[in-house]
Amino acid sequence: MIGEKLLPAIAYGDAAGLPFEGQPPVGGIAELRPDHANPIFAGPAGMWSDDTQLSAAVMRALITAGGFDLDAIAHEHVAQLAATPTVRRGGTIIVRGWGNSTVTAVARYHHGTRADQCGTPGGAGNGVLMKLAPLVYWQHMAAMSSDSVVEQWDALTQFTHGSDAARICTRVHGDILMFILGGGQPEDLADVATESAIRHESALGAAESVSERLGVLAGLRRAGGEARLRNLTTRIGAGGQLYGFYAPETLVCVYGAFILWAAKPELADTVYAAVSLGGDTDTVASIVAAMMVFRHGHSLVLPADYRRLTQIDELEFLSEQFAAAACGPASCSGAGDR
Repeated sequence: MIGEKLLPAIAYGDAAGLPFEGQPPVGGIAELRPDHANPIFAGPAGMWSDDTQLSAAVMRALITAGGFDLDAIAHEHVAQLAATPTVRRGGTIIVRGWGNSTVTAVARYHHGTRADQCGTPGGAGNGVLMKLAPLVYWQHMAAMSSDSVVEQWDALTQFTHGSDAARICTRVHGDILMFILGGGQPEDLADVATESAIRHESALGAAESVSERLGVLAGLRRAGGEARLRNLTTRIGAGGQLYGFYAPETLVCVYGAFILWAAKPELADTVYAAVSLGGDTDTVASIVAAMMVFRHGHSLVLPADYRRLTQIDELEFLSEQFAAAACGPASCSGAGDR
């Protein structure tokens, strides 16, 4: 079952990118590095952050509830937030790795707000995209209807992020993950993603901002595509941050990396190419890593330093539990597990 590889792969991408999060592009990285440059939360090579934590939260909730249950997911978020290192700076509490929309929503839930009313208005960071792969894998194995999967994607988004941009990005990424699980090829991804964005923008009566941003992906298939992507990701993105922290920009980075570098099954090569784009390196690399699991399945080649990941045994155990639960009593081969 390829689901057994999912959480460790996500954690590897997270740990590979964490030391370079929020920094300009840097090349020449080919192994896990310590996070010495982080002035607040330095850590050893193999340490991971919210991308792994929230993916694990979704996995545990799906296992415990036997399927999608927003309160179970919210409860696991509360537990993960409580276990996350924090530091106080000038009267502000900084949570390692977590975005403001997710922290605010989880705090609201912890203090009694209903899960479906916790979403931060206007929130459009990538806190949903980073944890979506486990849910999509579960839905794929259950052969759920398209209406049901979209309903669950919207509910997961609304828990933390209350904006059309966030909802559309979640739907697009869900569509892309399903596309890859179904055997879709990287060279077709640009068209599929853009068409998905247009369809969901129309369904929600939303502005065409996501589809416009994803439109740049088509140019990556031509000569000079890598240079185009690197030129794009060195810009200042939404909110004055480096490019890639705003959900539509995250998708451009993730899908660009996948289109350019996902053909071969070596996870490390694709992950570190994604890291070299700079910006939100840990999230981009962790999402790409999940896509590599879905793309290459049992043929995926794990990195040589894979076992340096923090709590690797626990990550593997949870991922194995998750894969078995997603499979259910029926044979996984019937649902297309590659």
